[in-house]
Amino acid sequence: MQSIYSVLEMKDTKNHILQTAFRLYLQKSYKAVTLKDILAATGMSNGAFYHHFDNKEQLFKAVVDHYLLGTTRHVFEIYPKDSLYGFIQHVLASFDRIFDALYKNAKGSVNFFSFMFEALRYFPELQAGILKNQALETRVWLEMIGIARKKGEIKSAMPDESIAKFFIYASDGNRMDYVVEKDFKLLKSRIRTLWNDFYLMLKT
Repeated sequence: MQSIYSVLEMKDTKNHILQTAFRLYLQKSYKAVTLKDILAATGMSNGAFYHHFDNKEQLFKAVVDHYLLGTTRHVFEIYPKDSLYGFIQHVLASFDRIFDALYKNAKGSVNFFSFMFEALRYFPELQAGILKNQALETRVWLEMIGIARKKGEIKSAMPDESIAKFFIYASDGNRMDYVVEKDFKLLKSRIRTLWNDFYLMLKT
């Protein structure tokens, strides 16, 4: 029977592989990163790697599930919905943490969107998971907007779905601009300004 310490150690080792592989995929690409690269970067042996993953393909899918799909799930499921303004600030703070982590890992090279597009190119079955996350994101925004409208926080006659789509698309569009600009500070500032200005407009 495994002790709690050995179980935790295995989890830490697996997380180390996932984090290291993610960094390499952002800096290069799935196709360019070899198993040899991963072993060298993690400092692990073949045997240690295969204890957690059957092959490089399984590892890539695990990285995608954790960093691409899991991030959205966690971001939009944990926030309090006492007010739209508070919700917006919580989401923006999460974006800041995510963007800072991506910048640290990418080091100005291949970015998160390249990683996402590559995931869909090699594993089109991941599209279902991404669409599910998008539906979750929209549903949570609509729930929060409905609460805010009932509390009188939103005065605008704009339909709830249009409000939700603005918050989502303003964020997505600016992140796409980053592909060209590669300026995380500008990206974070622009999204924050757009969302806060839009919130002020909704109150009038």
